[in-house]
Amino acid sequence: MFALPDAWRQVFSIISLPAAHSCPAAGAVPTNSSKPRLALVRGVPHTFSSCITMEKPEAAIDVELARKQHSDYVNILRGSLLVDHVVELSPMDEFPDCPFIEDTAVVIGSKALITRPGASLRRGEVEAVEAELRNLGFEIHNVEPPGTIDGGDVLYVQNTLFVGKSMRTNSRGIEALARAFSPIPVVPIDVAETLHLKSVLSPLGRNSFLAEETFHAKQMLELIRKASMDSCDCVFTPHQGAANLLWVGNTLVYPSAYPCGSDLAELYANSAERVIPANISEFHKGDGGLTCLSIVID
Repeated sequence: MFALPDAWRQVFSIISLPAAHSCPAAGAVPTNSSKPRLALVRGVPHTFSSCITMEKPEAAIDVELARKQHSDYVNILRGSLLVDHVVELSPMDEFPDCPFIEDTAVVIGSKALITRPGASLRRGEVEAVEAELRNLGFEIHNVEPPGTIDGGDVLYVQNTLFVGKSMRTNSRGIEALARAFSPIPVVPIDVAETLHLKSVLSPLGRNSFLAEETFHAKQMLELIRKASMDSCDCVFTPHQGAANLLWVGNTLVYPSAYPCGSDLAELYANSAERVIPANISEFHKGDGGLTCLSIVID
């Protein structure tokens, strides 16, 4: 367990919620832990329907419904006692993508890398996130131009940082990640035909993954397999976007806007202590998944 930043320790000194469990990501064994857990989220701006997308959604984003879904998501984090404290940052209309807060920072232990998003229109989102993490006492690292990196490309499992080299994350950004979190191994994964690495695959439990049933997702998974000392199994889903799962402790939150057959439901139940559905259909229209909407800090 790392030493908590002093400011963060003060935050948690007034919280008496029950502690959750440590993350059962692939390659890790779920264990009980009294370590505090914090989540950062950001609200939905009026301009959310203008967020950046790879393709125009078939149906327009319903901003009011997105706000309700975001509120439900936060209530899952807070009300289900998945985290001890939720920090809610105010939305900013000049940044339609700002609810996708995951892309703005990578936090491991007492260190935080403030990203430089690959989409130039999103770079102003990081200022408020950096200020909040600095206020909480985290050791801040930054990405210098021309480096770019999105948090959605960073997957921390098996004590390794797998990072997608994508349309949003470049080699210089990956180098900045490696410097910030040295000596944690960093393994670049080429990402093609999708926005981020975590858009198409997620840990499903110990040494297993859920991935989209596409050629490119299978290629990415094979690179992860080769880099891992442990073999890992994979379950595939035919639904684009359905492979992004949110783990918080021993609880698995899955995207209920996509069909979930009995086989997959059984896998979820066998992988997690608790399984919670979350409908974020309006965020899927903006190329977002469950992990995109928060920065969960163990």
